[in-house]
Amino acid sequence: MKVIFLEIEGVLINRVSRNTARLLQKQHVAFAPCVHALNLIASHTNASLVVTHGLRSMGLGWLVAQFKEWEVTAKVVDVTPSPSISVANSIIRWFGLAESPGSYEAGLGKVESFVILAPEPMHDAKLSPHLIRTQADYGLTKEQAEEAIRILS
Repeated sequence: MKVIFLEIEGVLINRVSRNTARLLQKQHVAFAPCVHALNLIASHTNASLVVTHGLRSMGLGWLVAQFKEWEVTAKVVDVTPSPSISVANSIIRWFGLAESPGSYEAGLGKVESFVILAPEPMHDAKLSPHLIRTQADYGLTKEQAEEAIRILS
């Protein structure tokens, strides 16, 4: 299995979409070009999504419905644990669960490759080579999507 660890804020939701959400009086609006870039990764790699922070607390069902509304084509399979820790530590804990026999995460399949899409730096030597660091004001770009495809392939 190929995995995209996805931080929604700063990757799919950027400055423009936050302003749009305010104007439409909606809580969350994704920026269409960022969604398109994520869909490009998914279509080229068949990777699944694990939501890493922030909105993961809304629950997997809410995320699936929200991503469908935003026209995200990648399948959301899980969220990382421990909302009060850093993105890096939550990913490390997720991998620990994925190696635990009988856990939901272990049932998803062996992780062949992964990429992390987030605006925060990764201060972990094992994770940082897999990071595509976005700019929170702009979100995920086509060029970053192409780099993610290279990492996952």
